[in-house]
Amino acid sequence: PEVLKQIKGILIEINDDFEEQAGLAKKLLEDSGLKLLEKRHSDMVGQSTSGFANTFNQIWSRPSE
Repeated sequence: PEVLKQIKGILIEINDDFEEQAGLAKKLLEDSGLKLLEKRHSDMVGQSTSGFANTFNQIWSRPSE
């Protein structure tokens, strides 16, 4: 993931029900020097009882040096 080392930030959507994929995404982003700034439900989904209850928008950013 060389491209991840070059970006300033990224917005991704992660479903925490897929633990292996969520963990891999977190590891890749952290290993690239990004830090999680915010994790929240989309305003469109909210905390409904639908299949998206554990889906979150995550904002990752590279800390200023």
